[in-house]
Amino acid sequence: MKTTSIPDEISVDDFARLIGVTPRTIRNYVVEGVVTSGGRGNVLLNPSIRNLIDHAKVARPDSVLDRARARALDARTRAQEIRTAREEGRLIEFDEAMALVEDVTGLFVAAIESVPARYTRDRDKRADLERVVFDVRTDVSNDMAKRADELLKEVKK
Repeated sequence: MKTTSIPDEISVDDFARLIGVTPRTIRNYVVEGVVTSGGRGNVLLNPSIRNLIDHAKVARPDSVLDRARARALDARTRAQEIRTAREEGRLIEFDEAMALVEDVTGLFVAAIESVPARYTRDRDKRADLERVVFDVRTDVSNDMAKRADELLKEVKK
């Protein structure tokens, strides 16, 4: 039986041809520490091959099963976080939150509506202030409606 001797070192060009990449890629691997330099345009064959295999194991994408397990773990973790938050009183239902926002908004609107009458008895000034208050209310109302719609879409996901 014929035995073949495997060299300790091989040229960058030969190593590149052996594994099917460019010499530039091999030099980049040397800089990254993936391939072990042997000096003077050579690489150490055995450690370089082992390092490339290890690098490929780390770099390859996870299997479908691994990704599914990770998603399942994420879902279980999220469910536990929600249960804990609810138990600690840090979480309320969406409808309860919206009712609270509506109550506070109603109080604010009632208070801001009374500003013109509190500020002046002059009818012209009062009418000007009422228009300003109405415009501000309309802008705030439109913005809040838009944000509520966005939040509701997020909650329904």
